[in-house]
Amino acid sequence: MTIFKKSAFLLSFIALSCISCGKNVTEYEGKTYDDYKEFQLEKIDDFYNADEGTYFLQFYFETCPYCKKVMPHLFRYLSESNNPKVYIFDIKSSSDPTGDTYRHMFKERNDKLTNEDYENLTNEMVQSHPSNIQDTYFLSVPSLYKITNHKLENFYMGSSNLIKMYDENLQNY
Repeated sequence: MTIFKKSAFLLSFIALSCISCGKNVTEYEGKTYDDYKEFQLEKIDDFYNADEGTYFLQFYFETCPYCKKVMPHLFRYLSESNNPKVYIFDIKSSSDPTGDTYRHMFKERNDKLTNEDYENLTNEMVQSHPSNIQDTYFLSVPSLYKITNHKLENFYMGSSNLIKMYDENLQNY
């Protein structure tokens, strides 16, 4: 292969790579969170008020890289099963880009947490089965709250835990 052909091949490869880098990473199979508006929780006040006996509520930020990892698994779950139902809520969807508008509604906690702190707060929350947002911790995104009969039953935090939950529930469907 001549230097010219090698250069042309290399330039083509780089150009194709750059095009894929520019792809909107908040999409999955051409879909975005906007395509799942029927699953959006309209108000944070409805956290424990859905009519379903058991449902999940996933918090995300559209720009969160860990939420983006979960997105294909979430969208597949919403499209193929959604049983139990999952509601989604962009915690930054308020006019305040930090999400602080909603964080103040949750149970107060320290801003700087260790892994042990996260584990202790999660255990405390799950064992106490809160039924209102003031007794519920907001710990991170992505996070998934399992609600049964208007009380917290379980809590999942981090992309790998959410992916596992969605994939296992699809297999059982």
